[in-house]
Amino acid sequence: MGIERYQNMTSDSIKELGVKLPTLQSGNLNIESFQGDFTSVEQAISLLQPTDGWVMYRDKIEISANLPRRKDVIEAEYHKDEISLKVQLLHGNVYQVTRLHGAPSTNGSLCFSEQKVLLRNQLLTEGDFALYRLWYESVNCRWQPIAQQFVGFIKEAN
Repeated sequence: MGIERYQNMTSDSIKELGVKLPTLQSGNLNIESFQGDFTSVEQAISLLQPTDGWVMYRDKIEISANLPRRKDVIEAEYHKDEISLKVQLLHGNVYQVTRLHGAPSTNGSLCFSEQKVLLRNQLLTEGDFALYRLWYESVNCRWQPIAQQFVGFIKEAN
């Protein structure tokens, strides 16, 4: 199904389907991934120079765009402009680092919707919500999810 046909369906989705379909935007996404030790994780974060980020340690989650203060990182996500890094502990001192470079585009082969995730009270220093892009590709006339990209924090106007 093309993005144009999908957008036509969204206008009457509540009446026709009983649910509000998310708004999809056309875009492009490049995904690169590697495995490495904690030093390579620090290098990847330093190269990005993130403006937003969060890190999960064994005992807590911190919102910070800086390098992790400790080495017991379980998972982390960082963002700058249209580029995001996702860090996941695999085992021991081996991490999976995934770099996602996504951007809106009028002729992209993929599409995305944006999703706000409410932050707990203890994490509200940077904003009310974490913002993610959910990326989809058309497979057999269906939009199939392929990636989730952290794109920063936002405050909701009252």
